[in-house]
Amino acid sequence: ERLTRPAAEIDDAILLASEILYDMKSPEDGRPIILQTLREGLSLSSDDEVVGHILKDVCTFSGWTLGMLRDKGFSEATVDSLRP
Repeated sequence: ERLTRPAAEIDDAILLASEILYDMKSPEDGRPIILQTLREGLSLSSDDEVVGHILKDVCTFSGWTLGMLRDKGFSEATVDSLRP
């Protein structure tokens, strides 16, 4: 389902991450990966950095691609910021 807002923001990134990373555990400590993602994201200073960090973890820990994020409604600028 495509997002209804023109550009997805923090709420949408958190919602997607909580769905995609659900039940995934960190190999280091066995805690939910989403906790690490949110903790690290909250330490960043701008909304764009937070969204980028959350979406990077979605792609890192799952099979999601940049194209899938774009199809979900995340802006080109956001998706482009995730390129290596």
